[in-house]
Amino acid sequence: MIEVMIVLVIAGIALALAVPSFTGSIDRSKRFGTVEDIYSAVRSARAEAANGFTETVICASADGSTCRDENIWEDGWIVFRDDGSGGGTARNMARDPNEPLAALSGPAPSGITVRTVNFTNSGAVAFNASGQASDRGTFTVCGSLGAANSSAVVLNRSGQPRLAVDSGGDGTVDNDAGANITCP
Repeated sequence: MIEVMIVLVIAGIALALAVPSFTGSIDRSKRFGTVEDIYSAVRSARAEAANGFTETVICASADGSTCRDENIWEDGWIVFRDDGSGGGTARNMARDPNEPLAALSGPAPSGITVRTVNFTNSGAVAFNASGQASDRGTFTVCGSLGAANSSAVVLNRSGQPRLAVDSGGDGTVDNDAGANITCP
């Protein structure tokens, strides 16, 4: 009986040590997957604009069809040609029903938030026919572990995305303006 109790105590200690590490690994995996999705969508929007010689937009979307006005990207996003097809309005950064959808993403994994920082329009970014972005800014991807354990995609004015880095050496990656990212 004493031996069984000792084994149970050791197993409990091992489990108590493993669970936080496992939680961190899951959070990291979710964040990295979401960052890869955003990075890919931004590159796709830029390529679509340059190849189609028309303005292309990436915007937050809760329904996979229309843009949302809020800075809430974890519900998903869409990439579309903002060309006014079918009687819509071209270059209005809002998808009209007949404008071609180039790509869409479903919701981010549970516990992940995606926000933008420093874009003029927090819900959408446009790329012109030469692939330049309408604005520069940062897509911030946060998990349950806070800003110090978060990731970001920085978009420069020329339309080139890059992964955010910690240039200050303080453990938190920086946004496009060089400040630490923050999480909601």
